[in-house]
Amino acid sequence: MNDFRNLPYREILGGVKYLISFENGYCVSIIRHHFSYGGTDGLWEILLYKKGIQLDTIGHLTEDKVNRILDIIESINMNSEDEIMKELDSYDPFEIVEYIEIII
Repeated sequence: MNDFRNLPYREILGGVKYLISFENGYCVSIIRHHFSYGGTDGLWEILLYKKGIQLDTIGHLTEDKVNRILDIIESINMNSEDEIMKELDSYDPFEIVEYIEIII
């Protein structure tokens, strides 16, 4: 994924919201408004979902960090040949969120 800012968005609570669905079943909501974590500082918040269940919220993110997280989520694929991704696919989705938080 190049840059989430190039995707369609909708206005919400005086700010913006992007919603991205990936082929691997993960969905991400990216928001920035006065009530989001970091929104008043111009930073972004993401909510990670899988099968309609919210897994976690990560806030106070720069655009670069959001794009890095999207690349990681997009690369999680059960058919991936990459050993790290194979290992991540066997994890509980909550462990994936913890992994993302560690590397950013």
